[in-house]
Amino acid sequence: MQHWDVLDIKPISGKYTWANKRIGPGHIAARLDRFLIQSSFLLLVLDAGVHILPCNTSNHKPIKLELMFQLDLGPIPFKFSPL
Repeated sequence: MQHWDVLDIKPISGKYTWANKRIGPGHIAARLDRFLIQSSFLLLVLDAGVHILPCNTSNHKPIKLELMFQLDLGPIPFKFSPL
């Protein structure tokens, strides 16, 4: 992944994308599905976020990629509160 300059976008919500739907000691869950993005793409002033959504009938959970523009609001004004 480093050779191709690819980043794994970590999920904002959720942890695992697959589970074997067993209960007890036989339960297995893993993050199999993921989004890979080139780091140069993030230089376009985009912020990427991944959400793992709840599943219905499948043992795979759907994942959603959100790309948002980062707003540059300039410097944060300094506020002083006298005591």
